[in-house]
Amino acid sequence: MLLVFVVLAMGMCIIEDMVFLYFSESLHASNLLMGGTVVVTVIFEIPIFAYSQRCLSRLGPNTLLTMAILCYSTRVVGYTMVPPSHGWLVLILEPLHGITYACSKTALIEFVARATEMGFEATAQGVMQSLTSGVAPLVALPLAGFITDSVGANYLYRGAACMVMVALGLQLAMPYCMRLSGCGSGGSGGIWGGAGGAGGSTGTPGNGVWGGS
Repeated sequence: MLLVFVVLAMGMCIIEDMVFLYFSESLHASNLLMGGTVVVTVIFEIPIFAYSQRCLSRLGPNTLLTMAILCYSTRVVGYTMVPPSHGWLVLILEPLHGITYACSKTALIEFVARATEMGFEATAQGVMQSLTSGVAPLVALPLAGFITDSVGANYLYRGAACMVMVALGLQLAMPYCMRLSGCGSGGSGGIWGGAGGAGGSTGTPGNGVWGGS
């Protein structure tokens, strides 16, 4: 599960740090349009963060992470299909970023909280933030720049979508592979092992970040 979060963080930093360059150079977007994309994104983030506890209770962190990855992949592939003469169409895709960001952050915090022993919560959250906000961009952005210069931004974004989908596929397949090989009984892997079910059944319910029972 740790790998999935890091891979998704690599994909997200490519968008967050390079998408305006793509909008201006490939889609000839105006400053007004680029500013509008941020507004649309934030509008869709706020409700998810506001009701994050309810989302976790009903869906679980695994499902939220899956939703984030599916929305991310749809969005970045969608960018590559927008014709330069209709750049405003990116506004239709921007709500997906709000869902991706809010769902992934909520799931990440909950996974770390469930997997961490009492007394080390802040340290674990700091380590994960260092990986997702520090190491991931350090690796992804130079590579993204090289790919863009070599084959173009369209291939970069489609490749990023494939990368996160492969990571998700490996995560979803891991519990079944472990059962077939007899290496585990499933359900207790948490963030470090990733053997929990898709409905957020990893860990003890009362140990999550929200502290509910």
